[in-house]
Amino acid sequence: MITLTDCSRRFQDKKKVVKAVRDVSLTIEKGEVVGILGENGAGKTTMLRMIASLLEPSQGVITVDGFDTVKQPAEVKKKNRCLIRRRNRALRQDDR
Repeated sequence: MITLTDCSRRFQDKKKVVKAVRDVSLTIEKGEVVGILGENGAGKTTMLRMIASLLEPSQGVITVDGFDTVKQPAEVKKKNRCLIRRRNRALRQDDR
């Protein structure tokens, strides 16, 4: 199970802070199929990168199978990234 609780991700632009993902809460059960839709720049890729432990949320908590992804050691994060990639498929926006 993957759970996001009040997750946000901010990036510093040249002149301002850009909030790429804002206060997302979501639970994905094992075996559940989920589509993430949105316009360009809506934060879809940022959210997936946070789930895969490639980015840390600026606020909030992400758990994979009950474990907080931010607090895990680097080797566990790497293992989880491999599992997430193997169990999930992503389609590019051009793939229709």
